Amino acid sequence: YGFANHDFADHETQIGTFRIDHRFSDAVSLRNTTRVAKYKRQMEATIADIVSPDANGVTYTPSTPLDQVLVRRRHDGGRTRDNDDDSFINQTDLTWKTMSGSVKHTVLTGMELSSERLHRWNYNLDANPALAGVQAPTASTPLLNPDPNTLLSYTKTPNLRAKSSGDTVALYLQDQAEWTKEWKTVLGVRFERFEADAATTNYLTGAPAAGPFARTDNMTSGRGGVIWQPSDHQSYYVSASNSFNPSGELGVYAGTAQTPLTAVTQNLDPEENRNIELGAQWEIGRGLQLRSALFQTEKINQRIQDSTTNVLVLAGKRRVQGLELQLAGSLTPNWDLYSGVAFMDGEIVKATANQGNTPLGVADVAGNVWTVYRLGGGWEVGGGLNFNGGWWANDANNTEVPSYVVADATVAYVQQKYEIRLNLYNLTDE
Repeated sequence: YGFANHDFADHETQIGTFRIDHRFSDAVSLRNTTRVAKYKRQMEATIADIVSPDANGVTYTPSTPLDQVLVRRRHDGGRTRDNDDDSFINQTDLTWKTMSGSVKHTVLTGMELSSERLHRWNYNLDANPALAGVQAPTASTPLLNPDPNTLLSYTKTPNLRAKSSGDTVALYLQDQAEWTKEWKTVLGVRFERFEADAATTNYLTGAPAAGPFARTDNMTSGRGGVIWQPSDHQSYYVSASNSFNPSGELGVYAGTAQTPLTAVTQNLDPEENRNIELGAQWEIGRGLQLRSALFQTEKINQRIQDSTTNVLVLAGKRRVQGLELQLAGSLTPNWDLYSGVAFMDGEIVKATANQGNTPLGVADVAGNVWTVYRLGGGWEVGGGLNFNGGWWANDANNTEVPSYVVADATVAYVQQKYEIRLNLYNLTDE
């Protein structure tokens, strides 16, 4: 229901990654990684809805034949935009292996520096510039027989320009301690300072349209875990951690998102996420490993609208609990298997609206299975399935993505110094 001659999405991504590894001794090593990335995107898109009356000029009823239903296609500035985003990330890790009495320590400490710049602007698409205001290009088409080759006539002029940025300085420290052969602990802490700003201006005049907005957050997150390995073939653990979503976080990879800073959100503290997990791993036979985990992830202070003032407050809560199982390894020396499945129960625990519903994007069950067989002489074939039980596309739970199974395959010729591989995706066009 779009326009083949007018809808497009052009993406250009350039990424450079540079890494330096240095080993001072068997106990001390240093790694520095720098990544520079540029993302350019241009798009025009169409949104469609049912238009009334039908093709005969009659108001719709439950008995209206589908071949009389018309679809209106709006090709407007709301889905027309250009993006020009840059990011720079530098991370330094120092690993130190040491002893404290009889306890073995692997200490990781480091620093992360990052800077991201988002530059985005949209356009006015006007089908009749001679009239006052902006008339969005539209055209109707039959529901059962849409015409994608309809031609539109319109002008395209720049409208609003949005600029935003985010800068991070983070320091972190983690210690993995081996107390005995059977018992290990992991403790880590990360301090992060995140500065964000955003402003929107008129593209042609430079006059302010929104902002400027700015916010700085200092966040401390941590992780901890205990590992019990009673034998070489089994391991059990319990872990807990937290993380944050600051109000000024950037949507670098989204086609439409930018920093969500507004006059309200620039005064809101970060949302906090907490995760606990209980897991185990067993070796089955000579080459297979079975892993399992019970987990719970909570966003304890989600941004929601106050039911009385209608102002955003940190008062929401949502939770996902589940069980994850993984089976991976070698069935024979030439036959490998990788598989996993997760059963999840999501709930909007506290909210102004949709309380008790399932959060958007949470499937009841999702998983995958992938297998590769080596035929000999360097040849190998493989394939697998990704499946999902479906999920709600919104928190209101009135729009659902149905369950699906996607089949992929691969064939390759693998040698010691090179390989040639063909990957086939979505074989059944699901």
